[in-house]
Amino acid sequence: PPPQAEDAPPPQAEDAEAPSRSTDSALKAPPMPTYESSERSQHFIVAKSLLKEGDFETALSTLEEGIQETIAALGGDGEPYTFHESLAPFHYLYGTTLLYSIEESTDGAQQMTVGDEDNVDDMQIAWENLDTARTIFEHMIAEKPSDKLKVDLAQVLLREGDLQRQNGN
Repeated sequence: PPPQAEDAPPPQAEDAEAPSRSTDSALKAPPMPTYESSERSQHFIVAKSLLKEGDFETALSTLEEGIQETIAALGGDGEPYTFHESLAPFHYLYGTTLLYSIEESTDGAQQMTVGDEDNVDDMQIAWENLDTARTIFEHMIAEKPSDKLKVDLAQVLLREGDLQRQNGN
């Protein structure tokens, strides 16, 4: 009988390599989030747009999702990720959104009333987010100064001042 090798088509070199290519790309880890990638992320862009529209609750939910996804992309939860540069834009915008919400809810009143516990809680959360963003920006500037980071830090400091003024300080 004739050899079967002559009857069968020769194997394609590309076909032999294709599985290893897809396996290689499947094994590659996604890129680590950065400050810049967070500012370009869908969560950040959508939340910023929602903030401009005055939809504070949806903006806050979107930012929470962005924070959670960023922490997951960093590899988990906990202390090592709290002050990662990729979280600075989310913390700044979260604190800013809460502050706008507080300002809108107290519109017409000079200062918050002492019994307004929801606003007190929101003010504390806004402060914590802005302060976290400030800490991250200060660390980033110490490592690699840039004009953009300095402007971003100045914006955080202005928002912290607005928060203090809203608090009556």
